[in-house]
Amino acid sequence: MLRHVVIPSLAGEGKTAFAIIFYHKEVSPLAKYKKKKKKSAPVTEEKKKKPFPVKRALILLFVTALIFIAYQIMIALEFAAAVHIYWIGLAVLAMVYIAVNRGTFRPICPDDLSDELTSEEKNAIINEQAHRLKISRPILYVIIGILFTLLFDTAYLFATNNLGLKF
Repeated sequence: MLRHVVIPSLAGEGKTAFAIIFYHKEVSPLAKYKKKKKKSAPVTEEKKKKPFPVKRALILLFVTALIFIAYQIMIALEFAAAVHIYWIGLAVLAMVYIAVNRGTFRPICPDDLSDELTSEEKNAIINEQAHRLKISRPILYVIIGILFTLLFDTAYLFATNNLGLKF
């Protein structure tokens, strides 16, 4: 691709200088092994409209409220290790969540698996992964609750200490 650029500092008075810049797109030697994207199926009306998960939102709100209330009680009782307990608990729960899901965070489809597997083996793997995702959902609710609690506490401390706001 060629492109010209005017460089006025190189030109004298009343003159214009041009520089031709060559752009070369480098191609990685591994590009030929890159997995090609599959064209997605046309979106139907059924796939477009998913109802809002009210039940999950209420569960998340309830769990977050319980965690936040427990945190505030520990702070009111001047329990100094409350923040440390929450951070350590968050780290442990995150590792447990990753271990339970075996590092995958989305459902597996049959196209993701090796072609060498039989359909029964593929179905067994897919069912096991779906079961693992279902088991790990409560852990994720607690992780999100702890994150929101620590986020609110950090924002509160920043607002009161650095901005001088009084609540």
